[in-house]
Amino acid sequence: DNIVNQKVLKRALNVLGVKNVDIAENGRLAVEASERKQYDLIFMDVQMPVMDGLQATRIITQKCTGGDNARPKIVFLTAHALQEFHQKAAAVGGDGFISKPF
Repeated sequence: DNIVNQKVLKRALNVLGVKNVDIAENGRLAVEASERKQYDLIFMDVQMPVMDGLQATRIITQKCTGGDNARPKIVFLTAHALQEFHQKAAAVGGDGFISKPF
């Protein structure tokens, strides 16, 4: 997402007590981060440069096999409110949606 939305989300999570927040500037970096570190929750934007959120989610969920490599919950932050998008996101492993702006 853009830098302003990244800062707003990070600050909101900090207020809720979440101190360790990693931000990936694009889908490829999100996939790479998930390969280096196990996350419980990933907030995924849909429209990102290099690789979109749907493709990144598909890769992340396919690589998670359970055990030490448990699948994180992936929640999309999106302005896409159409049911068609929700179905596409669920098909690649999306667990939920938060509409922007929030």
